[in-house]
Amino acid sequence: MDSISELSQPHVYIKDVEHVNKVIRQIINDGPDKLQITADFDRTLTKYTNKGKICATCHNVLEEGGVLPETYKRKALELRDTYFSLETNPHMTIEEKIPLMIEWWTKAHDLLQECGLQKGDIRTMVQKSSAMLRDGCSWLFDELNRFEIPVLIFSAGIGDVIEEVLREQSTMHENMKVVSNYIDFDDSRVSMLKYLTKKNSLDEAFEMADEFVEKEGESNKPKSPMRGQYKFYTPEMRYNIGKHAAEYGNKSATQKFSTPEKKLSWDQTGIHTVPVSQWTMEIEGSKRVEITGIDDKRQITGTFAGTLVGDFLPMQLIYGGKTDMCHPKFSFPSSFNITHSENHWANAETMAEYINKIIVPYIDSVKDEKDFSIRQKSLVIFDCFRGQITDEFLSLLNKESILYATIPPNCTDKLQPMDLSVNKCAKDFLKEQFQQYYAKEVTKQQEKGISVEEIKIDLSLTNLKPLGARWLLKLYHFLKSNPDTIYNGFHKASIAEAGKMIGFKGEMIHVYNKNEGAVHDSDYFKNLEHRHNVILMGDSLGDLHMADGAVNVQNKLKIGFLNVKVEESLELYKNKYDIVIAQDETVDVVNALMRRILENKD
Repeated sequence: MDSISELSQPHVYIKDVEHVNKVIRQIINDGPDKLQITADFDRTLTKYTNKGKICATCHNVLEEGGVLPETYKRKALELRDTYFSLETNPHMTIEEKIPLMIEWWTKAHDLLQECGLQKGDIRTMVQKSSAMLRDGCSWLFDELNRFEIPVLIFSAGIGDVIEEVLREQSTMHENMKVVSNYIDFDDSRVSMLKYLTKKNSLDEAFEMADEFVEKEGESNKPKSPMRGQYKFYTPEMRYNIGKHAAEYGNKSATQKFSTPEKKLSWDQTGIHTVPVSQWTMEIEGSKRVEITGIDDKRQITGTFAGTLVGDFLPMQLIYGGKTDMCHPKFSFPSSFNITHSENHWANAETMAEYINKIIVPYIDSVKDEKDFSIRQKSLVIFDCFRGQITDEFLSLLNKESILYATIPPNCTDKLQPMDLSVNKCAKDFLKEQFQQYYAKEVTKQQEKGISVEEIKIDLSLTNLKPLGARWLLKLYHFLKSNPDTIYNGFHKASIAEAGKMIGFKGEMIHVYNKNEGAVHDSDYFKNLEHRHNVILMGDSLGDLHMADGAVNVQNKLKIGFLNVKVEESLELYKNKYDIVIAQDETVDVVNALMRRILENKD
């Protein structure tokens, strides 16, 4: 222990120093090949507080995510207020607590199921939550993986949330196994990508198109007959999907991706310089004010892209003209692609620019940030207009390891994610910005005594281009801060991971039955019987039994994180855990121990 200074810190408590010394020496001598790790998740691998604020547990993530209704949050808080104090009460026996924990978990899970949780919501809620891995966890996970030390994360939380937190804040390595309460989602919805892949014959393509129309048509059947027929599934739709899949389908489009960040879609849309429709203003007590320039047809083209996790990429804006002189005098972010074509339309040249300046840098940034393999491919989904289905363009995608799926003709408004969520949202946003600007200008002139008939608003390109640029930048920040808008397009297009919650899988795991459950009925511990040393990490007395199923254990080191009620619980924890770490939001003690275990193998 003398060589591990972290064990001598004032917030680290060891009751039986001689025993702990003996176990640590034996684990170090045996090395990583004989070691396995069993750890709880909430409050053990994650922080209890960060900067004075309590962090979310798995169940808290659902409350903070902004997806479920306020009634869920209120009722979930009421349950926690009732039961958490009972779980941490040092004066109650485990036998007394077990029925109360079952009661809590059952009520919490029933409440969650009532809210219609969707599979794709988990990612959004984790990103918005205050759940945080303890400082040092990423190093610990990476080293355990590097030395192929098995890690069992045994939690009474929610497995779907645990895996998402690990992916979002660190890495879900192959040596990790999570045993927890997993949500059962209804995955009966079909994936549109399946029906855009290459088929062996036109007959097969039409057969698959029929299946898509039948399944998705039924799932999108209107609740009220007043709303007409199915959302969009017509004979023309069936023909377009079938013929397109037979002629242009890409078999690789259905490849499984572990990284939804690398599933992207883009779409081009026209943006009016004067973004209004049939809109007028009416000054109270006067006749209405017609909008000058309401029939203005001047446009630019915007290329908008989003990902399956709700990321919104920097924009490409195409102005009409032959040189950079047609660009607005405005400082766009360097990540944007500001370009031009003679008629402001997208073409092969502007699309090549888009790939090189927007798509490839985004994919590279995701790879660097998430430490994804350079061999892992991305998938992009786009329309089949001629500028982006040329041999040269598709070769560029192939060169950058980008797979693709194209939307059949006349199906953009049905199957294109950006068209289903972003384009209309963007146009409405810009229209509102223009209306606010116009109203202010009218008010200014009214205040100067100018009559309604004489009011004139400057709608010249010199004035509107920089104004429009400012509005587009505001739009970009708005969409960046609303990932649900982006994700919903993928969901509506049947590309997003489908599935509504229908319950939980298997037997319930709560705080005090971790010595039971699926892991102890499986071959997990049996397959690790040659690893006779166990480091167990937990934060409750129920965690002490997580590794009871381990076979042939010779040395077990139990490390307890005591986060609350230190004075009340310290002696009890010292009697149960070999090492107690009080009110420390890091895994520094564990990492120091691991360095000693691993140093002889480097």
